[in-house]
Amino acid sequence: YDGFDYYTKSWLNFIFPLYLFVLLGIAIFAANKSTKVSKNLPINMLSVSTTIVLISFTKLLRASTLPLTYGVVKTDNTAHVVWLFDGNIAYFSSKHIPLLIFSAFVLIGLLLPFAIIMVSYPFLWSFAAHEGTCFEKFVCFFRRRLFKFKPFLETYDGPFLPKYRYW
Repeated sequence: YDGFDYYTKSWLNFIFPLYLFVLLGIAIFAANKSTKVSKNLPINMLSVSTTIVLISFTKLLRASTLPLTYGVVKTDNTAHVVWLFDGNIAYFSSKHIPLLIFSAFVLIGLLLPFAIIMVSYPFLWSFAAHEGTCFEKFVCFFRRRLFKFKPFLETYDGPFLPKYRYW
Protein backbone atom coordinates (compact mmCIF):
# COMPACT_ATOMS: atom_id res chain seq x y z
CA TYR A 1 0.00 0.00 0.00
CA ASP A 2 1.01 3.61 -0.30
CA GLY A 3 3.30 4.60 2.54
CA PHE A 4 4.60 1.06 3.23
CA ASP A 5 8.29 1.78 3.53
CA TYR A 6 11.16 -0.09 5.12
CA TYR A 7 10.56 1.66 8.44
CA THR A 8 7.05 0.17 8.66
CA LYS A 9 8.36 -3.19 7.51
CA SER A 10 10.95 -3.12 10.30
CA TRP A 11 8.22 -2.68 12.91
CA LEU A 12 6.19 -5.49 11.35
CA ASN A 13 9.19 -7.84 11.56
CA PHE A 14 8.84 -7.76 15.35
CA ILE A 15 5.19 -8.84 15.15
CA PHE A 16 5.77 -12.13 13.30
CA PRO A 17 7.25 -14.01 16.31
CA LEU A 18 4.37 -12.77 18.45
CA TYR A 19 1.99 -14.16 15.84
CA LEU A 20 3.71 -17.56 16.03
CA PHE A 21 3.44 -17.65 19.82
CA VAL A 22 -0.25 -16.73 19.67
CA LEU A 23 -0.87 -19.59 17.24
CA LEU A 24 1.05 -21.98 19.50
CA GLY A 25 -0.91 -20.81 22.54
CA ILE A 26 -4.22 -21.31 20.72
CA ALA A 27 -3.16 -24.80 19.63
CA ILE A 28 -2.13 -25.79 23.16
CA PHE A 29 -5.30 -24.33 24.68
CA ALA A 30 -7.51 -26.06 22.09
CA ALA A 31 -5.70 -29.37 22.62
CA ASN A 32 -6.36 -29.17 26.35
CA LYS A 33 -10.07 -28.47 25.83
CA SER A 34 -10.91 -30.77 22.91
CA THR A 35 -9.95 -34.38 22.22
CA LYS A 36 -10.62 -33.96 18.48
CA VAL A 37 -8.05 -31.20 18.26
CA SER A 38 -5.52 -33.06 20.41
CA LYS A 39 -5.68 -36.09 18.09
CA ASN A 40 -4.69 -33.91 15.13
CA LEU A 41 -1.80 -32.20 16.90
CA PRO A 42 1.62 -33.75 17.52
CA ILE A 43 1.99 -35.82 20.66
CA ASN A 44 4.89 -33.78 21.96
CA MET A 45 4.02 -30.08 21.70
CA LEU A 46 7.29 -29.25 23.43
CA SER A 47 9.32 -30.01 20.31
CA VAL A 48 6.95 -27.84 18.28
CA SER A 49 7.29 -24.99 20.76
CA THR A 50 11.09 -25.19 20.75
CA THR A 51 11.09 -25.07 16.96
CA ILE A 52 8.91 -21.97 17.09
CA VAL A 53 11.24 -20.39 19.65
CA LEU A 54 14.23 -21.12 17.40
CA ILE A 55 12.47 -19.64 14.37
CA SER A 56 11.48 -16.61 16.44
CA PHE A 57 15.02 -16.22 17.75
CA THR A 58 16.50 -15.98 14.27
CA LYS A 59 13.71 -13.69 13.05
CA LEU A 60 14.07 -11.38 16.06
CA LEU A 61 17.86 -11.38 15.72
CA ARG A 62 17.60 -10.21 12.14
CA ALA A 63 14.82 -7.72 12.92
CA SER A 64 16.73 -6.20 15.82
CA THR A 65 20.11 -5.86 14.11
CA LEU A 66 18.83 -4.15 10.94
CA PRO A 67 17.76 -0.90 12.69
CA LEU A 68 21.21 -0.63 14.27
CA THR A 69 23.03 -0.31 10.93
CA TYR A 70 23.85 3.05 9.43
CA GLY A 71 25.32 4.51 6.32
CA VAL A 72 27.19 7.71 5.56
CA VAL A 73 26.09 9.92 2.68
CA LYS A 74 28.94 12.21 1.70
CA THR A 75 28.43 15.39 -0.28
CA ASP A 76 31.01 17.97 -1.29
CA ASN A 77 31.49 19.49 2.13
CA THR A 78 29.29 17.50 4.57
CA ALA A 79 28.62 13.95 5.60
CA HIS A 80 25.20 12.80 6.78
CA VAL A 81 24.66 9.69 8.88
CA VAL A 82 21.49 7.94 7.74
CA TRP A 83 19.80 4.65 8.39
CA LEU A 84 21.28 2.15 5.97
CA PHE A 85 18.01 0.75 4.65
CA ASP A 86 16.20 4.06 4.18
CA GLY A 87 18.41 6.98 3.29
CA ASN A 88 15.56 9.42 3.90
CA ILE A 89 15.67 8.73 7.66
CA ALA A 90 18.54 10.31 9.54
CA TYR A 91 20.21 8.10 12.12
CA PHE A 92 19.13 9.12 15.66
CA SER A 93 16.28 11.19 14.24
CA SER A 94 12.96 11.40 16.06
CA LYS A 95 11.53 8.79 13.69
CA HIS A 96 14.45 6.38 14.05
CA ILE A 97 15.02 6.55 17.83
CA PRO A 98 11.92 4.50 18.89
CA LEU A 99 12.85 1.70 16.50
CA LEU A 100 16.47 1.87 17.63
CA ILE A 101 15.58 1.72 21.35
CA PHE A 102 13.08 -1.11 20.88
CA SER A 103 15.49 -3.18 18.80
CA ALA A 104 18.29 -2.63 21.33
CA PHE A 105 15.93 -3.72 24.14
CA VAL A 106 14.98 -6.88 22.24
CA LEU A 107 18.60 -7.62 21.44
CA ILE A 108 19.97 -7.03 24.95
CA GLY A 109 16.93 -7.97 27.03
CA LEU A 110 15.64 -11.05 25.20
CA LEU A 111 18.06 -12.45 22.65
CA LEU A 112 21.34 -12.11 24.52
CA PRO A 113 20.10 -13.91 27.68
CA PHE A 114 18.54 -16.64 25.54
CA ALA A 115 21.80 -17.14 23.64
CA ILE A 116 23.87 -17.18 26.84
CA ILE A 117 21.57 -19.75 28.42
CA MET A 118 21.62 -21.95 25.33
CA VAL A 119 25.41 -21.82 25.06
CA SER A 120 26.09 -22.30 28.77
CA TYR A 121 23.38 -24.91 29.42
CA PRO A 122 25.59 -28.00 28.86
CA PHE A 123 28.36 -26.41 30.93
CA LEU A 124 26.01 -25.74 33.84
CA TRP A 125 24.69 -29.30 33.93
CA SER A 126 28.15 -30.84 33.75
CA PHE A 127 29.05 -29.39 37.17
CA ALA A 128 28.59 -31.48 40.28
CA ALA A 129 25.59 -30.63 42.44
CA HIS A 130 27.60 -29.82 45.56
CA GLU A 131 28.23 -26.24 46.60
CA GLY A 132 31.84 -25.80 47.60
CA THR A 133 33.54 -22.73 46.18
CA CYS A 134 31.90 -19.42 45.44
CA PHE A 135 31.84 -20.21 41.71
CA GLU A 136 30.12 -23.55 42.34
CA LYS A 137 27.50 -21.76 44.47
CA PHE A 138 26.92 -19.39 41.57
CA VAL A 139 26.53 -22.28 39.13
CA CYS A 140 24.20 -24.17 41.49
CA PHE A 141 22.07 -21.04 41.88
CA PHE A 142 21.47 -20.97 38.13
CA ARG A 143 21.00 -24.72 37.92
CA ARG A 144 18.13 -24.54 40.41
CA ARG A 145 16.51 -21.77 38.36
CA LEU A 146 17.00 -23.57 35.05
CA PHE A 147 15.65 -26.87 36.34
CA LYS A 148 12.10 -25.75 35.52
CA PHE A 149 13.13 -25.29 31.91
CA LYS A 150 15.09 -28.55 31.64
CA PRO A 151 12.62 -30.34 29.28
CA PHE A 152 12.63 -27.28 27.03
CA LEU A 153 16.43 -27.00 27.04
CA GLU A 154 16.95 -30.73 26.46
CA THR A 155 15.09 -30.57 23.17
CA TYR A 156 17.93 -28.36 21.91
CA ASP A 157 20.68 -30.32 23.60
CA GLY A 158 19.38 -33.84 22.90
CA PRO A 159 20.40 -34.20 19.23
CA PHE A 160 23.98 -33.31 20.12
CA LEU A 161 24.44 -36.16 22.60
CA PRO A 162 26.81 -38.87 21.28
CA LYS A 163 24.10 -41.52 21.50
CA TYR A 164 21.82 -39.61 19.09
CA ARG A 165 24.32 -38.32 16.54
CA TYR A 166 23.66 -39.58 13.06
CA TRP A 167 25.89 -37.37 10.91
